[in-house]
Amino acid sequence: MKVTKPLYSPSVKHLLLLVAGMLLSSSISAQNKKPYYVKNHQLGMGLGIGSYKNTTTLPFGLNNHTNASFNVELDYQYRFSYSKKWKLGIAVGYQQAKFSVGRDHIASNTDAVDFEGDPFVFKYFAKTYEETWSINQLNIPLTIEYSTLGVTAFYFRTGIQYSVQLKNKVDLQYNNLQTSGYFPQWDVELTEPQFAGFGHFELLSSSEEIKLDDRWAWIAEVGLKQRIDFNQYLYFGFYFDIGLNDQIKNLPELKNDVLNYNPEPGNALQTISVFQTNAKEKTIIRTYSIGLKIRYAL
Repeated sequence: MKVTKPLYSPSVKHLLLLVAGMLLSSSISAQNKKPYYVKNHQLGMGLGIGSYKNTTTLPFGLNNHTNASFNVELDYQYRFSYSKKWKLGIAVGYQQAKFSVGRDHIASNTDAVDFEGDPFVFKYFAKTYEETWSINQLNIPLTIEYSTLGVTAFYFRTGIQYSVQLKNKVDLQYNNLQTSGYFPQWDVELTEPQFAGFGHFELLSSSEEIKLDDRWAWIAEVGLKQRIDFNQYLYFGFYFDIGLNDQIKNLPELKNDVLNYNPEPGNALQTISVFQTNAKEKTIIRTYSIGLKIRYAL
């Protein structure tokens, strides 16, 4: 007859009971004691979630989309209270954000030269075009905060924020792309072969890391704070973050269009971001974010 051993040995059971007892004891003890704190100084941690979007108009009929736009931020704060209602603060936070631009039914004709040096007109049409920017940055905000008094109180915080760019990436995607080359000297339009860049492409995509300029922003937050214990607070607020500078001011302008012909067999289609084009209508990355924030402060 096979004897099944218990899942936990007696010694493990005793250890679990001891740990549970210690946690319960410390919890009861914490309720009867005031937590350690330094007068006029406050530490905290916050989490923000919201949307992230570019604000400026774009060439080629592109639009700023919201379907792929989001923002998540985790930060740690220090605040100094110089009165019961006013605080000065500094924080360090890590932020991940995405924003997207694009349009349906994009088409263009541009002058090009093929592998043999013959000039032609490069034509393309795509059912949809979209580029998605992934932003990773380190935020350093300097703020001033006003709050009313009481167990439940109103607060307002505003200030300036500097964001160090850690990693930026752009993903480009064309769906149902049709390309061709028209040679007026022979009155011929080629729709194949694909290795030469002509034909139908169900999906054409590319990805590239692009360094953006560091970001300056005006930030503000408004909401309610709830005292949950002696000198401990939970903040629930609505925030907005408005970029002040153009983050592609130093980005080189490469081509006239977002899709260009490259006279290299097997690599004939060259995709670039709309923010890398030298279109007549100047492109700018100046973003804003709105959303909700929750904070714990001690």
